[in-house]
Amino acid sequence: MNSIILEPQGFAWEKDYFNKLVSLKEAAAVVKSGDHVAVAQASSAAKQLINALCARKDELEDVEVYGGNFFEPFALLRGEFKGHLNFHTFFMQGYERNFLKEGNIDVSSIPVRELDYWYKDVAKLNVALLEVSPPNKDGYMSVGPAGGQHTPHLVDAATTVIVCVNKQVPFVNGIKGALIPVSEVDYIAEADDPMFSIVYPPASEIELRMGKFIADKIHDGDCIQVGIGGVANAICDCLLDKNDLGLHSEMISDGVMKLFKNGNLTGKRKQIDVGLMPTGGGIGTPELFKWMSDTPELILTPGTYVNDPIVIAQNNNQVSINSAIMIDLTGQLCAENYGYGQFSGIGGHLDFAIGASLSKGGKSFITMPSINKDKKTSVVSSKIVSVLPPGAAVTTPRALAQYIVTEYGIVNLKCRSLSERAKLMISIAHPDFRDQLTQEAKDIGLIK
Repeated sequence: MNSIILEPQGFAWEKDYFNKLVSLKEAAAVVKSGDHVAVAQASSAAKQLINALCARKDELEDVEVYGGNFFEPFALLRGEFKGHLNFHTFFMQGYERNFLKEGNIDVSSIPVRELDYWYKDVAKLNVALLEVSPPNKDGYMSVGPAGGQHTPHLVDAATTVIVCVNKQVPFVNGIKGALIPVSEVDYIAEADDPMFSIVYPPASEIELRMGKFIADKIHDGDCIQVGIGGVANAICDCLLDKNDLGLHSEMISDGVMKLFKNGNLTGKRKQIDVGLMPTGGGIGTPELFKWMSDTPELILTPGTYVNDPIVIAQNNNQVSINSAIMIDLTGQLCAENYGYGQFSGIGGHLDFAIGASLSKGGKSFITMPSINKDKKTSVVSSKIVSVLPPGAAVTTPRALAQYIVTEYGIVNLKCRSLSERAKLMISIAHPDFRDQLTQEAKDIGLIK
């Protein structure tokens, strides 16, 4: 069959590559009924391999598929796949939420730092399906822009590793596990598909307001974790006057690229990985992916490293910036669900809150617009609540709550009494809900 790399020229890894080369259909045929299979996340999901596996639905029984954070509406999410390809997610995105009620998605809430345990000891994987870049001259394939966080754990846990070499996946530098030698895979298929990318809209007035509140608390030389999405990019826009910032971040998006190109990110004052930018991956534009490939200072690292609170805390002045769905008046924070309705997952939320709290001079920020508007009913509700509703998960406990940010201000809850916390939280709630929250706080004894 034709290959996207040159014919073997005598190098051992090239011969190995061609010996392992199979069609997509042949690669998917390796999976048998009863297997435990893992697939990569986000833009690193092996789209063609997953689709080829889904095409075998009717001939497979009780295959357990583990993954999450999908940006494609893969067929295995549908209810009709139950009993054939049963899907388990560690973190939900929109497509998974849309299919959740069909009954073929089992949700696990797992800190990123424990994904290796989930795959190896709980899922007990025997097959991994991955998308990778073409090999470099030394025979190493990159797991791509979004693959560093958990793909190395799949390779470590699975007894059979199947990769799809996608010509359009850029080679991004990484530590062991984020770069996979040809010798460590069992089957190789090939594809030529555009990677999923996303262009976030320009920052809103609310996002910029929250970003400015946070930027005022960040100093030259601080080490930041900013995450992905519109709020993260807005925060980065507000840091363009800072100097010698470091980066140690679970995920990144285009805002980090902008800071680096502007000279704000140097990492010179870090205590570990000096001058380097460890991250689990990036989600954003094609320009971000190319920058990640062209920037040797950026290092893809697995969740067991980049999300380990002990590692995080080794950098002084580590700044953790995360978001929430709702927060109660004492600082209990929910970032996963609306009551019993699952929305996403725990991700790296708790990992970085702990890491920042252990870091000398560290700070933890939680950003959240003050209100939520239901898209179906247009009903407006406060995201600051007197008590979390039944079923709501406490993603990060109030003992770790520090800076809480809405468009109405920023407050520091660290080591404050419950009554002080309630008053501070009410002060940054939407004005339309402050009287109600004050009365509810009095009713439950938070405010005397």
